[in-house]
Amino acid sequence: MNAPFAQVYVRTGSNRIRSHGYAWRDAETCRLYFEGRVAGRLKEGDGAEFLRSYIDRMPDTGFSLTHLRAEAAQSVPPRDWEVGEAFVETVLEDHFDCLFPWPTSRDQREKQGHATGPDLPGYHLPAHKPIRFAFGEVKSSGQKKSPPAVISGVDGNAGQETLTGQLRRLLTEPSRRQTLIAWLGFREMRETKGDSRFASAFKQYGDSGDCLIVGCLVSGKRAESESDLAGAHVALDGSVAKQELWLLGFYLPFEKTEWPSLVLAKGGRI
Repeated sequence: MNAPFAQVYVRTGSNRIRSHGYAWRDAETCRLYFEGRVAGRLKEGDGAEFLRSYIDRMPDTGFSLTHLRAEAAQSVPPRDWEVGEAFVETVLEDHFDCLFPWPTSRDQREKQGHATGPDLPGYHLPAHKPIRFAFGEVKSSGQKKSPPAVISGVDGNAGQETLTGQLRRLLTEPSRRQTLIAWLGFREMRETKGDSRFASAFKQYGDSGDCLIVGCLVSGKRAESESDLAGAHVALDGSVAKQELWLLGFYLPFEKTEWPSLVLAKGGRI
């Protein structure tokens, strides 16, 4: 599949780190991508969508299932940052050899909640190379300034909730990566017939500590700028060792506030 976006900047570091910026080529293909792939990914993690589908498959038992049908009708419209995360998952799967088989949105316990932990637990499956784990964080921004505050601004947790802080934790805290590996392992053993994918990535990590860490910025309708990721690149270059770090900026032709309506246009959550 040809990429629908163009590379607008690239930067490499002294260690295993690179920063790339990509701008979507035209608004219409971006709209179709949101209506199709991104809306479909959001449905995968929508609890109400699951209930509707399950009820439809149930045989006629003579019971009305009134209460469950009412619950199943209560999908919550996606928030802009949820759409941003779903966009990154699909783009990384379609164009960067990644796979995220279980959306973390399935871990939500409340309709308005946010699953804890990194946004992207999955795999990197490059051609002719060993499978490895891929873990990452996503930040969506509607700010016009560069860099946006979500990259390295100061917050109440000493920057830990910015992209730079979150990625530093993934790079420097082995226990954090091990928790994600266990999370994937539980799901592989429970939900698939085999564990070859997990076993291959597990061996690669055990032998060398190698995995892919990805940090993504999704920006709405603003000029692309290498300075968006430059500060994070410099700050994290010294933290990269056995892992590989990608810093990716995606620049979309729609404002962040428009993203939810785009996925709702053709069958997204209602």
